[in-house]
Amino acid sequence: MLMENVRRAKNTAARWELIDRGLANVYAIRAASAVKFGQTCGPVEKRLAALQTACPVDLELLGSTLCAAAVEGGIHDYLKPRAHLRGEWFVFDHPESQEIIRLIQTQQGGELLRLTRPEYYRANVADANEVCMSIDL
Repeated sequence: MLMENVRRAKNTAARWELIDRGLANVYAIRAASAVKFGQTCGPVEKRLAALQTACPVDLELLGSTLCAAAVEGGIHDYLKPRAHLRGEWFVFDHPESQEIIRLIQTQQGGELLRLTRPEYYRANVADANEVCMSIDL
């Protein structure tokens, strides 16, 4: 039951549980030649729908993974000098963007943490191995 709540996070208690554990659904959403990396404690599909209402082009969910919430900011910091467009949007075709997308699609939250927040990963290796890795639901 806990795993089902974590996956869907449709109710407030499940969302607070994710927050309390320092976890989030980190996602990649494509809009033409741009990709948005973000996080949500709710269903990723709901976030996609909310973004779509304000976007004139079709959005595509490329993937999501449950991992440490710190990963999302790390992705932004890692990509900003390399492929930044505006806000949380980055160049889709850039090699580093593609690597981040691959890690999200293959559920490698621990590797995302190591790549984007190495200082956090080193300080929390036990947690990274146990909690920050993507949870196999």
